[in-house]
Amino acid sequence: MFHGLSGGTFNKDSLMLNRRVN
Repeated sequence: MFHGLSGGTFNKDSLMLNRRVN
C-alpha cells in the first residue's frame, strides 16, 4: 500500500499505482 496523502506528484502517482494494483 502506498501512502500518497503527503505530496502532490507522489499522490498522483500513488493513485495511478493503486488503480493498477487494484
